[in-house]
Amino acid sequence: MNYKIKKKILIIFLIFSFISINVTSFADDNSINDGMNEIRDNFDDTSRSTHKTLVEIATSQGCSGCSDWNTIMYNEYSNGIYNFDYVEMIVYDFSWDILNNVTNVWKNMFNISIYPTSVFDGGHIMHSGSNPEYLPNYLESCQNRTVIDINASIDVIWYHPSTLEISISITNNEPFLLNGSIRSHITEILSRYYTTQGHKYHNGFLDFAFNKDIIIPPYETYNDTVIWDANLHKDAHGDSFGDITQDNIKVYLGVFDKNGLCEELVTTTPVNATQYIDINQSFFSRGFPIRHAVDGNWAAGQNFLPTNNTFSSAEIYLRRFGTPEFNLTAELRENSVNGYLLDTLVFQPNEISSTWEWLTLEFLDINVSSEVEYFIVIPPAPSNVNTSFGYEWGYAFGNPYDDGAFWFTRDGGDLWRDLPSMYEFTFRTYRY
Repeated sequence: MNYKIKKKILIIFLIFSFISINVTSFADDNSINDGMNEIRDNFDDTSRSTHKTLVEIATSQGCSGCSDWNTIMYNEYSNGIYNFDYVEMIVYDFSWDILNNVTNVWKNMFNISIYPTSVFDGGHIMHSGSNPEYLPNYLESCQNRTVIDINASIDVIWYHPSTLEISISITNNEPFLLNGSIRSHITEILSRYYTTQGHKYHNGFLDFAFNKDIIIPPYETYNDTVIWDANLHKDAHGDSFGDITQDNIKVYLGVFDKNGLCEELVTTTPVNATQYIDINQSFFSRGFPIRHAVDGNWAAGQNFLPTNNTFSSAEIYLRRFGTPEFNLTAELRENSVNGYLLDTLVFQPNEISSTWEWLTLEFLDINVSSEVEYFIVIPPAPSNVNTSFGYEWGYAFGNPYDDGAFWFTRDGGDLWRDLPSMYEFTFRTYRY
């Protein structure tokens, strides 16, 4: 056989070998999917599970397999076949520097060094890698476990702008002592952190609301509440969590036995705190202008005494006239019209109606005293304003509110005057 014939035979052999390898690869992928579907077909009712399974995933932004696993877990969760929930415990950033000090402590508890590593039900199963073919069996194994008879609940109240009041209740229905622990994960449903594929993590961990040991005697209930202010928490880069939004938060409560296995899991999302009117001065006669004028820049203020120890928001009766060259600023101050500034809100002209309407002032939620005067102040227009267009704050004749006064200035705030018995601005305050 000459050299050219041998070369042709070798080329043909290599081509068929390549085709054979690829066909085998596709067959393996299909068999994996068929196997997963077969397992799912045999477990198609979440009511058969003994409890909701918790999956905590140690992950890194710099890990390509972690990105794949994020997608796989989200798709499996979205299928709704298995009764489980999961948290992406993001330990490292893209450079493999620590991203979250809390998740770093958590992963050390499980001696995790491979990413991703999934911890099923507190360690009933631990899996390193992003292999979807194992997932159905793992979840079914967890959901067939015999667990301790526990009833747990979690409630989360949202306080503006980014504070959570998290209350938990755990009842031990067994005749023996429950000596275990709890972990309550605060997560963003769509995380601020991205994977290597440029997708946002789902259920991205921020912090623990609770992470401690508990002891519950037989047939007794454990209750606890914590206030979690997002502005006081940050990641390892120093970036604050204060920009969280109510519609993107989910909070978990996992109850674990003495061996660290998850016996009960409940989750919830925040609901708004109920607000009540504290002061309601809704009488209205005419409007006082906040504007630039020939004799100076006009401004207005109203003081009040709370009847409760909380303040959540306020409303003022207001309209825009003409086309103002400046934004409307609203301030909350303490003790005097020029007193300590508690909060400031700014509204652009197009945010203010040209007809009389209540404008909500979502000031910071604060604790207040019924013995301290507080002031809602609309400060003067900036000095560079040339037109007389501006805003009008409604007021009433007489003295319909005894515990406050109508304040005004016409010289840019150098001299403020009050007329406590002649007029009252139209306003409301709210409390919890």
